[in-house]
Amino acid sequence: ASKAGHTASSIWCESQGTVFVSIGFAESPWADLYDVEVALVQGEGDDTNEPQSRPFLSVTSVSSPVEIIDLQPNATYRFWVRGHSKDAAMESYGWGGLSDPVLCRTKDLNICS
Repeated sequence: ASKAGHTASSIWCESQGTVFVSIGFAESPWADLYDVEVALVQGEGDDTNEPQSRPFLSVTSVSSPVEIIDLQPNATYRFWVRGHSKDAAMESYGWGGLSDPVLCRTKDLNICS
């Protein structure tokens, strides 16, 4: 039976730097691959359901955590994760639903003068 209906549950900010964020998530026994999606948060709010913020990047991994690199300094990003069923016949099928989003902010770029 396919586990495509499963949704990843827990996601958190593992660590942040000026141009990277490391995302942790709860691994699932039914999943063999994970997809972390990334969106830049526009504006000053911290609303996790902000409509104008759409994913621009997707990074896959077989385990947690996942390091997302080449981000803007001092910027807030929204992250989601979803799992892929190890029972799926092909990688393009068997993806579960997205987790609730988590917000993480990169650190400010400090330039010595």
